[in-house]
Amino acid sequence: MIINLTLRCSVDSGRRAKGILLQEQTELSDSSYITGDAIMKLLKQNYLTSGYFALGYTPFIAIDGRKIGLPVRKSKDLCNWEILKSKTIIEMPEKLVNIPIDIAMIQPSNSLNFLKNNGAIEIRSSTASNDKSILQPNAEYFGCGIVGDSSSIELPKHQALWQAAYNFNASYIYTVDNGMENCDNKKKKRTLKKQTLSSKKLIKVNGSAKSTNKPWEFVPSFFYSSIEDFTDCAAYNCPWIACCEGDGATPLETFKHPSRCVYLFGDLPPGLVTRCAFHVLPPACSNKDSIGSMVMYDRYYKRKRNELELAKQMNKRISMESGIDNGNHGSDFVEGGKKRTNSHGKRKLRTKGVDAGNYKSLKMNSIRMHGGNSSVTANKRLGICAKYINAKDIDPQYLNNNEFKVVIFCEKVFTSRIILYMKTKFSLHNYYVKDGDKMLFDIDVESGPSMNSKKQNVLTKLLNDPIPARAIQTLYCVTNAAKDFDTMCTLIVKKILSMGSITIRIQAKPNTLGVKVIEKLPSSIILNPKEFTHVLNIAHNVVDDTYLFGVVSRDLNFISSAGFSQSINLYKQRHISKSYYKLWEIHARGHIVLKKETTCVLNVGGAPGWSEYLTLHAKHVTSISNKVLHAELQKCTNVEHLKMRSGDGMASYKRLKGIGEDQMQLPKYDIILANLNCSPPQAINTITLFSKLLKDTGGIFVLILKLPASIRHETAKKFYMDCLVKKKIHQVDDVFLFTNSAKETTFIMRR
Repeated sequence: MIINLTLRCSVDSGRRAKGILLQEQTELSDSSYITGDAIMKLLKQNYLTSGYFALGYTPFIAIDGRKIGLPVRKSKDLCNWEILKSKTIIEMPEKLVNIPIDIAMIQPSNSLNFLKNNGAIEIRSSTASNDKSILQPNAEYFGCGIVGDSSSIELPKHQALWQAAYNFNASYIYTVDNGMENCDNKKKKRTLKKQTLSSKKLIKVNGSAKSTNKPWEFVPSFFYSSIEDFTDCAAYNCPWIACCEGDGATPLETFKHPSRCVYLFGDLPPGLVTRCAFHVLPPACSNKDSIGSMVMYDRYYKRKRNELELAKQMNKRISMESGIDNGNHGSDFVEGGKKRTNSHGKRKLRTKGVDAGNYKSLKMNSIRMHGGNSSVTANKRLGICAKYINAKDIDPQYLNNNEFKVVIFCEKVFTSRIILYMKTKFSLHNYYVKDGDKMLFDIDVESGPSMNSKKQNVLTKLLNDPIPARAIQTLYCVTNAAKDFDTMCTLIVKKILSMGSITIRIQAKPNTLGVKVIEKLPSSIILNPKEFTHVLNIAHNVVDDTYLFGVVSRDLNFISSAGFSQSINLYKQRHISKSYYKLWEIHARGHIVLKKETTCVLNVGGAPGWSEYLTLHAKHVTSISNKVLHAELQKCTNVEHLKMRSGDGMASYKRLKGIGEDQMQLPKYDIILANLNCSPPQAINTITLFSKLLKDTGGIFVLILKLPASIRHETAKKFYMDCLVKKKIHQVDDVFLFTNSAKETTFIMRR
């Protein structure tokens, strides 16, 4: 049977009845179910969702969402979410065939929180506050065992320990023969199977065991012939805990159990105790077998206590978010149960591994427009001046003149930076900004018969530039406009049919608009989201109640452009720190020149990301930091590390370099970089200490300052620029970076 499979896909959200609707015909088997393979195929084929797989997003499916229905507003959603896998089976009875299946695409950093918030995994807490291993699903386990000579580690002799391990859900048990190192090789071949058989005989003949229950038959059991054998088979990232008497041991009452560990009981030699990560002193007890029961019960009790505490905090948070007044909201919550947001908080970026930042001074509060109501304060600091600041002032003939215009969607924190970058580098004028995240640009070129081709050349350069692609969510090239939907569809059909035999890919904002347009297109128009020659771009409500659209060639498509691909590939790479991307942007924008054959750089503060980038593009790098050089950088031959405080200045530098008082022996650097985690006055004083090491001609300072939050951004920048001039560092240029975070500014200075 052929059915129309409908998916409702949301991104970074577990709210059902929200997202993109995807439809495709698929064949339903006789058993009335479909597999996860069919759903994954539809998600990967659709151009709206295929890109999220490349960025590492994880698909989740609401297994029983269609059966229980949609949740009531402000009530908890009780459906079960699971990770969508190829073997996932979804029942498709006749009454549920037409109901959409809810899919959520969650980025990797939020996958665990998504599972916890929706009850997909049990929240298990470690008894140690700084233990992060429990943040991984199924990461909690422990093993326990006996260490001793061959006669003291026989299984029946420690029935109480094995029974406690079984009762408290130990992952495995083991025995280690500490006395076999000097025995014959024949005894070393003894296996756990033989030991188990001998223990059965002892139970049968002597009847010494009080119970015939044998826990070692129900728990994975191992036998190690020596301590070295036990060490070779030890689990990774699973610390050993010695449970015995001795000096320096932590009392069991105050001990915090790791989520993953191995407990060692018995007569432990001092050499083995020192090799253990923890040493626990159990309570005094005449029966040594009871020590294991007390340790495992202590672990169980403390972890359950922490789980109850976490459950209380979770319930309190849910009650606050739902607006339930329990009389104890705390200072972080305001009326209605909504949490106060931090205005300086860092925003997330759709590409992973980097901070989006919050460039406070460039916020678009001065160019914020909603419909006909406008706040017309000019942003004089950036020199941004819009030709039209009100939607009513925009000439309809301008929107429908068949000339290239650019529509950009981005996060609000990047709006001013994008406007300034487009104006200074590509001569784009911002005609209109809507809601702070939608922008309409015009390309400023000389008028004439070849004006559109000149605009196309500018667009090609823009699409090949990877720097703004980091901050842009999507970019559309449009040429025409229409006031209503039917008129727009009529114009689109005429335009496509007049262009001959072409294959179209449709891109629309909002996304649901594309489905409506497809229904209006005749069957003679070929649509293919992957193999296409032209792109149909549609943007609604950028200018109030107006549809902007354009049919352009594949070369002018943002998603498939070289700049977007290069930006995505760059930020997908794993680097030591995000400062790598800052220096990449400074270098890519031409503020500094790096030559592998000649450039020598001094990295004050030892930012590891900068040193990593410089190892690939400079001849020699000298890193100054009080910390140990990163392990990856220690392998590089062109990195020299001076372990000293940056504030110690030239005295410590000369001592570590073995330079005397002769100034002629001082090396000269082409570039001095400083990304210091300190106040701006300290950073300025520190960098001036090393000013003698900069070349007199062509030398460049690069300084990143963390400006105080209590002072206006522009006021603080002007003040510190004056301070640098007083330090005899002239030609101070303030450079904005897309990679700058909250209250950060970058100064490029020359002698």
